[in-house]
Amino acid sequence: GPSRVETSSMQANSVAETSLEGRMGQGKEEILAFSIADGGAEPEHFQLRSGAAEVVRIGRASKNDIVCALPGVSWHHLELRLLPQAGLDGTEPAASGPLQLGICDVSTNGVGLQSAGDDTICRLQKGLLTAVRDESRIYLPMKLHGEASRRCYVLRIGHGAARREVASAAAEVPAPEACP
Repeated sequence: GPSRVETSSMQANSVAETSLEGRMGQGKEEILAFSIADGGAEPEHFQLRSGAAEVVRIGRASKNDIVCALPGVSWHHLELRLLPQAGLDGTEPAASGPLQLGICDVSTNGVGLQSAGDDTICRLQKGLLTAVRDESRIYLPMKLHGEASRRCYVLRIGHGAARREVASAAAEVPAPEACP
């Protein structure tokens, strides 16, 4: 499975970086490291390896990598995994280029995604693996019932990106919009 990375308080002040240890065609694997922060909590750090079918799961079940016990959150609500690497024709593995992280909604009540610098929260299409960028915000659940609340996670990926303050999960969340 995915590697959870234990960090010291000094390491927690910087984001885990993408570590390129060679290309798949050279018999070595690549590692994509990322962190997910919820509210003011310390970020959780993970690593996914190229060529492995690893998944980071968020949901209510205790066996998820990140547990979110809010009403409306499914047992397994969303998955983060590496996007398949393909050549320009879509058939051959890419020989170069960075690994890319994808997000997939596997829930009943939906997942919202807000890219950095964008005010729009897009509701993800269920079952579709979608590319996600550094500093994206992930909202769950999207469909709220009664007095239920929504949780916001901030995803950090990439080289040398500085850790930033994370907005409170209780902050006002704009209404989701359909995205093309």
